[in-house]
Amino acid sequence: MIYLTVLIYIKKGKRRKFSQYESKVLPLLAKHDCRLLLKLITNKYTEGEAPDEIHVISYKRKRDFDKYISDSERKKYSKLLAETVEKTIIIKGKNLL
Repeated sequence: MIYLTVLIYIKKGKRRKFSQYESKVLPLLAKHDCRLLLKLITNKYTEGEAPDEIHVISYKRKRDFDKYISDSERKKYSKLLAETVEKTIIIKGKNLL
């Protein structure tokens, strides 16, 4: 199993629009045998620069996630993503437990 931790920095005042984006693209994960394991909204009292949301996604094979990334339905919302997200950091890893 492969895991991605995704740190998402949302543009100021764009949280509602970003939620609209998520409601369209996150359900597509299952179509490609990927799972959203965790979705965190960070606490406003976090010290330093913190992302607005943290997602943990799992998938068995790289090709599954590649299919999700290239999904034509997902790509229809790329403009909405660009309008709402300042930056994204993706960290790939494996479970050590």
